[in-house]
Amino acid sequence: VLYLGAVSMVCATGFYFLLQIPALRDPVQWFEGQDRPSHRPLGSITNPIATPTPPQNEPLQPANSPGGSMAETAVATSEPAPASLAAETDPNAPPQVIEQPGDNMPDDQDEVAEAAPEEKPPEELTPPARPETQIAQLLADAEQQMASRRFTAPASNNALLLYQRVLELEPGNPAALQGIQNIAVYYRDEAEQSLRRGRPDESLAYISRGLRATPQNANLLNLRQQALSSQQRREQAQQEEIRRQKMEQELAEQRYQEQLRQQRTQESQLPWWQQPPSSNNNTGGFNQR
Repeated sequence: VLYLGAVSMVCATGFYFLLQIPALRDPVQWFEGQDRPSHRPLGSITNPIATPTPPQNEPLQPANSPGGSMAETAVATSEPAPASLAAETDPNAPPQVIEQPGDNMPDDQDEVAEAAPEEKPPEELTPPARPETQIAQLLADAEQQMASRRFTAPASNNALLLYQRVLELEPGNPAALQGIQNIAVYYRDEAEQSLRRGRPDESLAYISRGLRATPQNANLLNLRQQALSSQQRREQAQQEEIRRQKMEQELAEQRYQEQLRQQRTQESQLPWWQQPPSSNNNTGGFNQR
């Protein structure tokens, strides 16, 4: 039932839209269109369209003037029939359409504006101003971080990061370059002191922070080589010490085992009454021998 109802609804909708076609509303137009020729007569195309003119009041001539009647008859016979009259008399002539000059003119003012857009002169781009205020603020913040000894830490707010931002805004800024150099000098001095104290690991940590500021600093690179060599020597010394201690322990164990073996040999050579009592022969303190 639902299927038949849906099919009926679709058919009714199609029949409704079919009746909206103008040709189907008036079938008589089909036969009228077949009677009319598809071509237009040459006279209706070449001759201009005659517009009706109001009748003019001509002066009346006396009826007894034969010259006037003869002249009018000659003019009437000599003038050709206009194309409009020929078209009216011809039943097969197509209807003439009078084109008015205002038909092709756009009605909407927006269309006229779109048809002829006004050309605007190109706007001149003004160069952006240098962020001097921002640079000054960054330098001031960097000085505060230097005073607080926050050279490379914390990662989100430190003196090195602020100086690098200044160089991004103004490459070659002397204050920023000098600040980065001061950071590298500080870590170089700390690394040298740690290396003299015999702490190469701490020295390498300072050198790594200094190389963040100046990756190609020759002094820091040399110190890193020295610290690595010192660390390697210290590790070798530690390994030698461990090996020496292990050898000493093994030697002490060997000496102890040798002494114990000699003692047992001496005890076995004594008479039985001089031998020390053993735990296996003790039976409640009574000697069976």
